[in-house]
Amino acid sequence: MPVLHEYRDKVGYYVLTSIQGNIITFQLTSEGVKKLFAAGIKAGDRFRRYLLYELCLTGDAFTQRTGPGQIESGGKSQEELDFAKDPEPETLFPRCSICRSLEDLHLVEIGEGDKRSGSLYCALCRKKNAMAIDTSIPLQFVTKGVFERLLELKNLTGIDEAASNFKKLLDKAFQEKWSDLLEKKILGKSTEQKDLFAKEEGQKKLV
Repeated sequence: MPVLHEYRDKVGYYVLTSIQGNIITFQLTSEGVKKLFAAGIKAGDRFRRYLLYELCLTGDAFTQRTGPGQIESGGKSQEELDFAKDPEPETLFPRCSICRSLEDLHLVEIGEGDKRSGSLYCALCRKKNAMAIDTSIPLQFVTKGVFERLLELKNLTGIDEAASNFKKLLDKAFQEKWSDLLEKKILGKSTEQKDLFAKEEGQKKLV
């Protein structure tokens, strides 16, 4: 599982997680730190990989090529032990279709003529293939609706594996949020009914 760490040599927090056997550092914005704190997560705590993914989508967690500074507590062996217990797949994080980078990903429309498809490209791969790219949307702005609209408007012949995995994540997030909404509505109605019954019982006692 991802682990929240506090910098020892400066103010701030970052997250470490393991992807394909490599320990990856995610920098956090101040808003990202607030969201983790609000969820009851403090320095040294492990948390669901999906929560880190959602921070990435909002731009509150991001990777950089520079190091994280000094780790406040815990050694590499402890970090690897924590990562090994992660129940969620590493494929949860979108990767560049070409170089597999996690950095600065865009959903792009690429190809020539009628053979155009959807892919995920990092900044370097977008630069290398600039002549073949038409539409390019930062991943944090791509919703399920935006993705499906792009496929429809551009008549794309298909999407590659990286883009397909990302679409599955969007579909899953949409379904989970919809399920949560329905559950809240059901629980809300149940609470209202309980309140109503409580009043009726109270009225009976007055008679």
